[in-house]
Order: sequence, then C-alpha cells, then structure tokens
Amino acid sequence: MDLPRPTTANATETTTTSLQTLTLVVISGSFSYQEMILKKTLYHPHPLHPLPFTFRIPDPGLQFCERSHVIDAQPPPFSSLKKAMSNPTPYPSPLKLGILPFSEGVQFLDVAPIDILGMLEKSYLAACGLPQAMVDSGLDIEYHFINEEGKGPNPMTGGFKVHVTHGISDCPPLDILLIGGPPPSYRPSPSVQQFLKEQYAHVRAFMIVCTACNPAIYSGILDHKTVTAPLALLSMLKKEAPQVKWVEKRWVRDGKVWSSGAIANGMEMMAGFMREELGHKKEIVEIVLGMSDVGVRGVDYSEGAHKEMPGMEMAND
Repeated sequence: MDLPRPTTANATETTTTSLQTLTLVVISGSFSYQEMILKKTLYHPHPLHPLPFTFRIPDPGLQFCERSHVIDAQPPPFSSLKKAMSNPTPYPSPLKLGILPFSEGVQFLDVAPIDILGMLEKSYLAACGLPQAMVDSGLDIEYHFINEEGKGPNPMTGGFKVHVTHGISDCPPLDILLIGGPPPSYRPSPSVQQFLKEQYAHVRAFMIVCTACNPAIYSGILDHKTVTAPLALLSMLKKEAPQVKWVEKRWVRDGKVWSSGAIANGMEMMAGFMREELGHKKEIVEIVLGMSDVGVRGVDYSEGAHKEMPGMEMAND
C-alpha cells in the first residue's frame, strides 16, 4: 500500500484522502499520515475474521468524518501519557522476554499480557496488513518460558499447557521478566528466590501480575517499593509485609518494578509499560493498543469500585 503524502487541512478546507477502499474526510484540525486516526478493517492472520478498530494517535485537534460517522480524536485518560512521549533508551533486538508461570495452578490470564506486547512483533504487524514502514517500527521478541525444573509442558488453569524453554538454572539474562501469580499458598524455594534476585539485577522491567507479588516479597525485591496487589488481599499483605508500600491501584510502577492488581489489570499494566518504555515507538504502540482495546482505563479504581465485592471481608479475615 502506498503511503499518502502528508496533507494539511484547517477549518475552512476539506481534504479527502483515499486509503484502499476507505475515504476519510478531514473536517477540522491538521494532520500528517503519522498522526491520523483511521477507521478501517484490518484482518487477523486468519482472513475470515475481520478485526475492526481505530488507530488512536492522540491529537485533540483532530476530527475526522468517515462517510456519515464522525470520530473525535481524544487522547486516552492516562496521566502518564506525557511520559510516553519521551524517548527512553530503546530495548535491544531481539528483546529477551521471560515468562515465569512457576508451576501448576497459575492462571493462564496472568501471563496473557505478553500477547499485548507480542502484537508489536513485526510478523504480527505484517499479518495485519499494515504499511511496511509501520511493520519495520515493530519489535523482534525472543520468548523464554521458564519454570524451576526446566521441564514441561507447564500446566496452567483452563487446561492450558505451556512449552518450557528454560529452567531457572540455565535461563539467560533477560530484558523483561513477567511473573504469573501462583496460588496464595505458594512459597518460593531458595533457588527461585535467588533466580528472581539475579534477574531483577539485570532486567529493565520486572513485572508481577496478581499474586506474583508473593514470591517477589519473599525474595526481598519489593522492600520499600510502591506495589499493588488484588484488592481482596491488600489488608492481609499490609500486615504480613509492612516493608512494602501497598496502594490500591489497577497497576503501579516503581522504578523497574511493575505490579498489577487483579488478573485482568495485567493487561492495563502492559499497556502502561508500552506507553512509558516504548515511547520512541508511540505511533505503532497506540495503533496496537487501539486494536486490542486495552489501556483505556486509568490506574485508579472508580470511586467505590469493588468495595462491596461479595466475599471481600471474608478474604481479609
């Protein structure tokens, strides 16, 4: 697909740009191709499943009209979005991403955030039919699935089994380590604690989802860090690990430590990571997050959200 030449429009001009079978009419604002918000249908790798979405590149001055449908360009409600506009040091290529599901009992959704990041892979962007310039701005990712023994497949909830590539004794230094939450009763062995400490010293992002805060606590990594966890467990955690600064957030970052509350908040955490740490790729990041419809909720829970969750008081007893 040929890239349209940069075009400018203002309130007194109407510019029409044809993109394949799509016509966008600019009714206000100014834009270049890299700043557009596009409404079209791309295709998932399986061509029978159309995936409609909106490219969302924040620019409050834009407004587009597609046929009779008006799309207002509004930036996502993230106070941290300003940080995403900076240019952090690029990650190496290929990016070494480690996933630690521990053992049986880890919920599959705990490690699902890697698939949001994986949508930035060049192969996926190409399968979606994006322009070559956007494909070239994607990532090359090297996945490392780890458990203590290095043996697999590693069973998870829902009948899923994860192919294991490394044990904790032969895993190479990683750029990112994402830890899925084990059952609350899980206690990490000394060798697992040592592995976490060694990887923490090397990684640029140490991600814990849901109850994965548990092994990180035992490893001492969270001491004096600001961390979140499932709301149902926060009261207990504040008593058992007072050295950690616990907060009621969907997700929170403290340095290289990224933590999420409940399971699904891991998706929002990954969106925040992509915006803050991959700001030099902000155009393609926003496109991917628009495709997945992730990253539209802020870090704060709505007033009163989950406070009346049935069983919450029992869980905190």
